[in-house]
Amino acid sequence: MPWMKQSISINGTKIDGMAKVLHDRGTGAIELPYDKDKIYNLDDKVKIENDDFYIRAVISRHEEITVLDIVKVEENKIKKKKEIEIKDESREI
Repeated sequence: MPWMKQSISINGTKIDGMAKVLHDRGTGAIELPYDKDKIYNLDDKVKIENDDFYIRAVISRHEEITVLDIVKVEENKIKKKKEIEIKDESREI
């Protein structure tokens, strides 16, 4: 997939930038205007269109652009807990 302008939000804040996402691999990159205040950091939450990602690496913070490497958030598979009935068969003597 080529670089293209997409609906991007980082930590809930919409930003203007370009993104390249490889959906089959669950990875991608974001190119933003220069982040002089260093507000985008590792493990920040990223949403592109309807997919959730997090920042895996800050590739570059140059005087003109910031490039972030992202990886898709894997859904946790929650196993159902089995209810176990414990019978107290101890007797006081």
